[in-house]
Amino acid sequence: MSKLEKNLYSVKENFLQESEIKLLTNYCKLAHRLNFSNFDQASHFDTGIYSDKVFEAVLMAKKDVMEQLTNKKLMPTYSYWRMYTLGNSLKMHSDRPSCEYSVSVMIASDKTPWAFVAGDKEYIQKPGDAIVYKGCELPHGRPTAFEGDYHAQVFLHYIDVNGPNAEWVFDGRACLGLDMTHMDPEKRKQLEKNRGKIQHAN
Repeated sequence: MSKLEKNLYSVKENFLQESEIKLLTNYCKLAHRLNFSNFDQASHFDTGIYSDKVFEAVLMAKKDVMEQLTNKKLMPTYSYWRMYTLGNSLKMHSDRPSCEYSVSVMIASDKTPWAFVAGDKEYIQKPGDAIVYKGCELPHGRPTAFEGDYHAQVFLHYIDVNGPNAEWVFDGRACLGLDMTHMDPEKRKQLEKNRGKIQHAN
């Protein structure tokens, strides 16, 4: 049994290459600076974007890596990235069906240490590092308020094509890159019934 299956999580250093970190850091800073409308549902100051085209492309590009790490045949569901700012946090939670296999990847920060909590373990990530976890089963979050200026993180979500959540491929959309208004109406109804779980699994 793999560590992921046994403990519901595993750590992968250097999930992003240096060139990817540099590109995505610049992108996140520009997007955050110029953002006037896309904010995380838990904060009026944190940029939070579901299905950003750049990160949907990353979601696709990392599928093979995630299959190697999970030893499963996967399909992508959606991406979500967030620029955390001073004083914000992420309550402990488990995720909705689209997040069967998830990876939380640190892109950049102002070097203020901030722990990602998976179950009863805490991890301080470096840019490019990833925590791979079974989002529907393992409680996770960042319950301590962030004390720095900025911290950019992306969340990539996948389902096992042979598992119980296979119907959630592309998160109920016709393809990646579409926003939530394009989700299948029946899937949206299911989400409405599951409000206890964080909608974007961030």
